[in-house]
Amino acid sequence: MNTGPQAEYHSSLRTSRIEALSDEVFAIAMTLLVLHIEVPDLHGTGTEILHSLLGLWPKFLSYIVGFVTLGVYWMGQHVQFHFIKRANQPFLWLTILFLMLIAAIPFSVRLIGQYFHLKLVVVLYGCHLVAIGLAHYSIWRYATAQRRLVDAELSWRVIQTQSRLAFIPVGVYLAAIVVTALNTVASIIIYAVVPSIYIVMPHLFAKYHRQRT
Repeated sequence: MNTGPQAEYHSSLRTSRIEALSDEVFAIAMTLLVLHIEVPDLHGTGTEILHSLLGLWPKFLSYIVGFVTLGVYWMGQHVQFHFIKRANQPFLWLTILFLMLIAAIPFSVRLIGQYFHLKLVVVLYGCHLVAIGLAHYSIWRYATAQRRLVDAELSWRVIQTQSRLAFIPVGVYLAAIVVTALNTVASIIIYAVVPSIYIVMPHLFAKYHRQRT
C-alpha cells in the first residue's frame, strides 16, 4: 500500500491551479465562440443589407446559447470550488475531462449554427451538452462522497442541492434530444432555456428549505 509523503501528496492537492486552468479554458472557449459568425458581404440597399444580417440569426442564436451555457457552467464550477477544499489524482482527471468537453463547445456551436435544420447535428449538440452535464455532476459527486474533498462539516442539504442543480439539466437535455425527432427548432429552444434552471432553481430550493425549517 502506498503510504508516506507521496500518498499524502496524491490525496491532498491544492485546487488553486485547477481553478486557474479552468478560468483560462472557459475564457478562451467563450472568446472563440464569436469567431464562427463571419461578417457577410454587404452590398445594395439598406433593406438588402438588413436582410443579409438577419440571415445570420441562427449563428447569433447559437452564439448566445453557447456563451450563456459556458457562463452557467463556469458559475456552477465556481460554486463547487467554494465547497471543494482539496483535490487528488482522480479528481484532476475528472476535471480535465470536463474542461476537454468545455473547450469543444465552440465547435459544436459553429456546427449547429450552420446546420441547425439537420436532426443529426441537433442530436450531437445535445449529446455534447449531456456529456458536459454528466462530467460536471460526476465531479461534485466524487468530491462529496464520504466528504472526500470537502469539509467534514458540510451539510447534507448543500450536497443534495448542488447534486440536483448539476443533474437536472442533464435530464432536460435528454428530453430535448427526444424532441428533435419532432422539431429541431423546439430542441434548440429547450437547449436555450436550460441555463435559466441555474437561475431559478437555487431560489426554489432555498424557499423549500425555509418552509421546512
